Amino acid sequence: LDIYSDDNTGLWISVANGGVYYYEKTKQGFVLFDQFLKDDYITSTFKDQEGNFWFSIHGGGVKMMQRNFKSVRSFTKESGLKDNEVYSICVDRSNGVWMGFKYGWMEYIKEGVFQEYRMPQAADMLGRVLNITEHPSGSLLVGGDDGMCMIEKESSKTVITPVLFKFSKPDHSFNQPVKDFTFNRSNDVFIASQEGIQFVGVKDILQKNYVATSLDFLRKRYYSVCYSDDGLYFSDFDGLGAIVDMKAVSLSMIHPLLSKRIIDICSVGDKVVVSVLGYGLVIMEKNSVKVNLTTVNGLLSNHC
Repeated sequence: LDIYSDDNTGLWISVANGGVYYYEKTKQGFVLFDQFLKDDYITSTFKDQEGNFWFSIHGGGVKMMQRNFKSVRSFTKESGLKDNEVYSICVDRSNGVWMGFKYGWMEYIKEGVFQEYRMPQAADMLGRVLNITEHPSGSLLVGGDDGMCMIEKESSKTVITPVLFKFSKPDHSFNQPVKDFTFNRSNDVFIASQEGIQFVGVKDILQKNYVATSLDFLRKRYYSVCYSDDGLYFSDFDGLGAIVDMKAVSLSMIHPLLSKRIIDICSVGDKVVVSVLGYGLVIMEKNSVKVNLTTVNGLLSNHC
């Protein structure tokens, strides 16, 4: 469901209706610290600047756990949220909390004030907002079933601009469901959409020119994209791949599990953690598989 790196020192893993597990990174590998929110369906995890942990929950609103892992505060529709079905969460550098809902809706909470926004291209279908991340420039990247947009919170207003996808084939639309996105050391943005990998350079972001160029890969159905010290990884219908010199390279020959359906990819220090549907986690280092963690050797579920 979701894997999240905690400042390259730990790993948060959510499983279906089983809460979230926190694994500490040690010299001996990842060691289970504890299980939290056992009855919740966690859709995303975020650590704020003060060290607190935020969780968006399908059907349960949002919960914030203090850095000491002891106190948990709940936010639900009854306490002011737009909805209890929350798919993504992010705390920006000003300590404002962003949440993503269905039908393209988002909510921003700061100092007790609730503000609602909607993706410009949102339709009246499911339209889940699946990912909200703050770019180093200060803009917010927002992606989901209805595509992608950028948000700038200015002193007097909030500007939301759709990201247009530029495809080389005319039969492809300019709006695609977005599964995931990441940025490299130069802060260029790579987007995993339904039909391909798109690229927006940092210069265009600073100039507010939000047009993503498609990288012409002969692959389809992208699920995740992740930048690590070893490079840029992506997953699609055919397994794990890497982007080298703006070209797609398959990594499925490294290990049979890397040709399976990969749900998520996460960088934790010098390790790359790959979530393989039904097969647990694959831990990689320098493009080499180091271990496959499953229920046999301590993982709480193979579906994570």
